[in-house]
Amino acid sequence: MKNNADDLKQDLKIIKLKIEELEQGLNDYYKKVAIDKKDQENKSAPKILSLNDKIDELKNKIENIEARIDLLLERKKRIETIVKKEIEEKELNAKTPSEKREAEKERHLVEDESNFLEKEIENKKNELNDLKYQYKELNKFRFDNPVTNLDFQEDPTYTALSEERQNLLWELQKINNKTKELKKLIAEATSQKHIIENRLSQILNSETKSENEIKLIEEKLAQGIFENDSKKLEEDRRKIEERRRETEESRWEAEDELEKIKNVLANLKAEYDVFPSQINNIKEKLKIINQKMDEKTASN
Repeated sequence: MKNNADDLKQDLKIIKLKIEELEQGLNDYYKKVAIDKKDQENKSAPKILSLNDKIDELKNKIENIEARIDLLLERKKRIETIVKKEIEEKELNAKTPSEKREAEKERHLVEDESNFLEKEIENKKNELNDLKYQYKELNKFRFDNPVTNLDFQEDPTYTALSEERQNLLWELQKINNKTKELKKLIAEATSQKHIIENRLSQILNSETKSENEIKLIEEKLAQGIFENDSKKLEEDRRKIEERRRETEESRWEAEDELEKIKNVLANLKAEYDVFPSQINNIKEKLKIINQKMDEKTASN
């Protein structure tokens, strides 16, 4: 049972580290929001590119990121197909513990690099999807309004509407990015909450088992038995009580961690719940702007 108590402590260490990671993720999100807000307040609005220039800029960014992803995939493929096999052969052919250890250290470094590349590829693919979304939306607008490069470029009202529309689309994309980030954190926090709750259930079952064993011993002692048997039972009871105490301490820690993760989850959901109304507001504004631009197109 000592191993079980040690397992409990190890599980709680892992849970604590994961909660610290989630708390850090929430803090990083808060910092990012604060920086965005400060930048919005302190900086004047950047010069808006023309629609065609904006589309060309996005196209270049997309091509650059696609090229970067290809390079990362090629590097990861080389690691998986060549480097790892070379190290596996070193491990297999190692003649001394020292040689084997060195090969294992090399493998650890290569595995770390492979994991880093995998994460970098995922980040770049997410960035690529966001850019493609913007590219698609702007292209859709251009196809729906084929005369944007003629008389309307000289119409200040139409230009202002076009710029406002681009700004709103950009703002909408930023909110979508934040939503994805929060969804990921909420999913991780929810999963962690379930893990702690399941662990708590196991701990409570272990406590109940210990208490039943103690009661059984106490009943036997109350019946009056030989001295040697009595001493053994009392020793058994002390061991079980020690085990129960360790289990109770683990429960206290798990309950504290459960409270922490509930707070993290509540804060994440509070942040997330703000976005639907913001998204609806932006969509309403876009609808009004599109109507005004359609009216401008019809009048010309």
